[in-house]
Amino acid sequence: MLILPLHRPLTRATFPFVSAALVFVNVVVFALFQSGDGARVAALDEWYRSSGLAQLEWPDYLRYLENQGNHDERQNAQALDEGGRGAMLFQARLMDVRLESFLRDEARARGEAAVELVGLQRDYDERAGKIVTYRFVQRHSELDPVRLVAHAFLHGDVMHLVGNMFFLAALGLLVEGALGPWRFVALYLVGVAGAGLFSAAWNWGTPGGGLGASGAIAALMGAFCMLWGTRPVRFFWWFFVLFDYVRKPAIWLLPAWIGWEAFNMLFNREAGVGFDAHLGGLIVGALAGWACVKTDQVRHDFLDETDEVPDIDAELAAIRTLMGRMDLAAAEVRLDELAEREPQRLDVALARHRAAALAGRRSDAVRHALSALELPAANVGDVALQRAVLEECLPLDRPVPPGRWRDALRRRWLMLGQFAQVEVLLERWLADEADAAHWFELALRQRDAGDQASFHRLLTHVSTNFPAAPEATKARFLLGAV
Repeated sequence: MLILPLHRPLTRATFPFVSAALVFVNVVVFALFQSGDGARVAALDEWYRSSGLAQLEWPDYLRYLENQGNHDERQNAQALDEGGRGAMLFQARLMDVRLESFLRDEARARGEAAVELVGLQRDYDERAGKIVTYRFVQRHSELDPVRLVAHAFLHGDVMHLVGNMFFLAALGLLVEGALGPWRFVALYLVGVAGAGLFSAAWNWGTPGGGLGASGAIAALMGAFCMLWGTRPVRFFWWFFVLFDYVRKPAIWLLPAWIGWEAFNMLFNREAGVGFDAHLGGLIVGALAGWACVKTDQVRHDFLDETDEVPDIDAELAAIRTLMGRMDLAAAEVRLDELAEREPQRLDVALARHRAAALAGRRSDAVRHALSALELPAANVGDVALQRAVLEECLPLDRPVPPGRWRDALRRRWLMLGQFAQVEVLLERWLADEADAAHWFELALRQRDAGDQASFHRLLTHVSTNFPAAPEATKARFLLGAV
């Protein structure tokens, strides 16, 4: 079963920096520190057999199995050949804390008779200590504070790492945004410890161990459900051949997650997956999330932010209705709010210009008109609107306000292929700053568009009106070629 919340898009404003840092640390630990562990384990296995330590410890191992009541396992072990015995004992020695302690106690109890054995065990410990995974993996029946935290930054293979980091990134975006970076770090570490302690309690007295970030990620899952509570969230679910993308209250996911992990912990123990750590992480994370909600340690602006796209056209229609009724004060208040939310909307800027003009405030009308002219025209209709504003608000009998809008308007209209409009712009509103380069560029654009008559006419204009400009020389040359 897969349940993955996908409720917030990743943007600059919502980027989870702490989650990204955790992903980075996990990847670095795996790539730089765990990458050679496979070879180191193989080398230790080879040394363990060739040094004779396996043969010396084998009788003690059989006695250990007898003491533990593992009679069937002891009988199977006795039937193995020498190579099989070494492999079996090496694997058991790596992850069975009680066996490791038993073998050392037996060697020390023999005193001088076991000097060679004690020396080989010391060599074994030194070699095993160089295996990063072995040094920091959390082993069952052992409470080591360092291993309890460090095991969450280790992974068994690339797919284990990739899967965990994918879920960490997806849940980190939602939970870090809801808590803020520092509380998120605290939650993550509490989840690591809680998942590890629950796993240790469940598996106490058995050989084995656990590693990976999935327990901490499960804590993020539990916290997510409590933090978002009854708020509807979007999530993707997949169960065998069934899947869907739905929107439901976040709290609904908690019993589904807990039930799945508990079922597998009880009935699917041979899967090689830390369902016990997942369940512990879920419970601890849910409790931590509940505590954050009860003490108001959450970011309401992130949790309560709606992801529904506002209907700007409907808002503008309502505002134009107010303007039609000459309720200009109310219209301008709403336009100011809308412009703050949508600063790049040309129709909003034009509406502000129109409201100010209707109110008889020419200076404000011109200011809003210039704001509209600075916005990029997206199509021919926008160009027509901007041209209308120019003719209405900036008549030629008055000085044309300076500003970046002038040349920006020319370039944007050129890009849209509005050559006739650009020519009017150069003749009227940019006449004081239009130079040979502007006219020559327009001529070349007309040629590229296939309008040879306009190309010839504009080259003549450049040659006649800017005779000393370098572009005039080029124009005369092209005219001769034509």
